[in-house]
Amino acid sequence: MEVRKEEKENGLILHMIGRLDAVTAPVFETDMQDVLAVPGMNLILNFQELDYISSAGLRVILKIAKKYNVVEYEFCVCQVQEHVMEVFEMSGFEHFVTIKNSLDDCMS
Repeated sequence: MEVRKEEKENGLILHMIGRLDAVTAPVFETDMQDVLAVPGMNLILNFQELDYISSAGLRVILKIAKKYNVVEYEFCVCQVQEHVMEVFEMSGFEHFVTIKNSLDDCMS
């Protein structure tokens, strides 16, 4: 999996590319430690090019959501592909993770 970082005035956008699975999720979680230690900005995960997410990937998303639940900053996921959205819906994640259709929707 590749993660492209883009910093904007109102937060950090992570463009997720490839698969967030048992192999890549621990690496992504480690890479996120600095951001999650003390969230200091809004965080947007752009899933436009995320082809697959496993339970290990969902676990990392859950950790991020829990961290952002107790701070003043926003966490949003956008442009989720249909097959990835099905995994979110089956696991109930759409109830506690903010999911928007577009990057602009998350940024407003």
